[in-house]
Amino acid sequence: MIESLELHRLGREQVTLASGKTRLMGKYESTLGFGGAIHSVEVIEAGEPLIGMSLRWE
Repeated sequence: MIESLELHRLGREQVTLASGKTRLMGKYESTLGFGGAIHSVEVIEAGEPLIGMSLRWE
């Protein structure tokens, strides 16, 4: 998905997984339309698409 959207790579980010383990994952920049506005967002690589809980409640 990241490749098909041609997202701009920002580098790598250390993340903590639900298991408590930490991993370095690719970090990218994207924009999305949500709630009638355009937002700039950071995208962290994952095995499947996920969204942050704060985004769901806007």
